[in-house]
Amino acid sequence: MMRRTSWLVFFPALALVACTGNSGGGTAARGPLASGIVGGEKVAETSWIAKRSVLLMIRTGEDSRKTTKCSGTLVARDIVLSAAHCVSGKTPGQVRVFFTTDFDRDSERGDWRGKMAAVTDIRQPQKEDDGGETPDLALLKLDRPAPSGFEVSTLVQFPLEWSRFRHYLLAGYGRGEGMAAQNDLRAVQVPALRGEELEKVKERLVKLRLPRSRYSEAQLRMIYAVQLNEFLNPAYLWMNQSEGRGACIGDSGGPAFLEINGRPYQVGVAAFTMDDPERRDCLLVSAYTNVLFHRQWLQKNFSELAGPAQTRLFPDF
Repeated sequence: MMRRTSWLVFFPALALVACTGNSGGGTAARGPLASGIVGGEKVAETSWIAKRSVLLMIRTGEDSRKTTKCSGTLVARDIVLSAAHCVSGKTPGQVRVFFTTDFDRDSERGDWRGKMAAVTDIRQPQKEDDGGETPDLALLKLDRPAPSGFEVSTLVQFPLEWSRFRHYLLAGYGRGEGMAAQNDLRAVQVPALRGEELEKVKERLVKLRLPRSRYSEAQLRMIYAVQLNEFLNPAYLWMNQSEGRGACIGDSGGPAFLEINGRPYQVGVAAFTMDDPERRDCLLVSAYTNVLFHRQWLQKNFSELAGPAQTRLFPDF
């Protein structure tokens, strides 16, 4: 059967889709998977998206040149929201945060150190925190505030029926088009997975090259219907990437934004994709952790990291 998830980190030896592997000099290592934000555009430094987004570089071992890459957003001047699987098993000293839209450019100029912050604390959920499935969220405390000009991402603060909105804006530092090893911020609009699109995805899942010797087509339809219905729950926001646009390698921890009354709200954090196991192109479905669904954990740990002087993440909570 097709695997349930494909994380939005990348390690060269594994088929993971959420962080991207690097090897020294800020140049992403080549791997067997597809690109990052697919079908998107590079984000300008002056954009509100750039002012809220950060790049995470995570050292994977003793060799400082071996790193993975993830995305994140500022939820306070010195606190970053990202995905738990990006920093799972890592110490704060293994993670660095960069305030940049183009890491490779800054590396060439030699001014990336002025755009870097160290991490002093990492908070990620334990299984008992929410009682159910452990949310793929992490909060990172920085050793200094973000540079002047950066802004805090506003999390959605009221319930909404996410599937009724036509498009979401996704952003991240994943690889560029055509497997290019880029470390720049990109963004793209994608539709929510719903209605006819949801049925088309189910059809495509059934038609994939799977062990049909073990399952009839009717059984496969049932398996994937159950699987998708299980995932289509309030804990996740599901994006339709079958039109050739969406998140992929290196975009884990990145935001999903929704414009409400002319104002952008962050509603999700990139978690994983479901795709064709042979193509591994991320062009099927992506799942974003629903921040409002996990507001209790987020508010509790944010308050502990930020202290009483900081504005609450969810003022009405």
